[in-house]
Amino acid sequence: MARLLITLFSLLPLACYAQSDIPYYLQFSGNLLINVPVEGFSRVQDGVSVGGGGAFIFQGKRGKPLFFGLEAAGGRFETESIKFTTTQNGFAEDFRERTSTHLLQAHVLARFKPFTGFFLQPYADGLLGGKWLYARTVFSQEFDEDEVEVIERYTEISDNTLSVGAGAGVQVRLSAAPDLLLDFRCVYLYGGSARYWARDPDAPDPLEFSAEAFEPRISPTSTLSFQLGLTLQISLKEFHGLE
Repeated sequence: MARLLITLFSLLPLACYAQSDIPYYLQFSGNLLINVPVEGFSRVQDGVSVGGGGAFIFQGKRGKPLFFGLEAAGGRFETESIKFTTTQNGFAEDFRERTSTHLLQAHVLARFKPFTGFFLQPYADGLLGGKWLYARTVFSQEFDEDEVEVIERYTEISDNTLSVGAGAGVQVRLSAAPDLLLDFRCVYLYGGSARYWARDPDAPDPLEFSAEAFEPRISPTSTLSFQLGLTLQISLKEFHGLE
């Protein structure tokens, strides 16, 4: 018995060393994305939201394929602008009023990403968070040589709602040092009902104000997102090896 205990204690440092030798991963991601309205949202919102986002993801436990993280993204659906000229002190001055509709979203995520030992690395995500839909108007003066001075900007309408969904993707290793991955991802996000602006098919023509191109609507806000991005993967084992 004593010999067995001595053997176990002698192996303990080796086990600790082997555990520390397993890398622990962090990921920093940036992406371009297209949000396509689906289900009830698609019957009201004709356009797609184009924008970008980013994420920070960390490994739940060293050597395990479960990751957790935070991500945020934003995009613009539609824009309407009108330009007009006024005369002040005998000089013509150009002004522009622009109204645009936007979607922002933020989520916590859990990711299952098995270790493939291959340059293709598939994964699956579960997400929980919120969506924020708003419309903003910007009033600006335009000068020669594309110079623009913003005079006023304000939010016309805003609302938020729950967002929950799932996604899948694949990361393709581009280089090992730094560990850079090309990321393809598709995410379905169920969105609760929210009040927002959508384009008004019966808007007056010509418009007196850019906001007249839109009307308030209420509907679910589910989307299907297609994303293309780059991910920098950092191994803490490699980081400590530089010290």
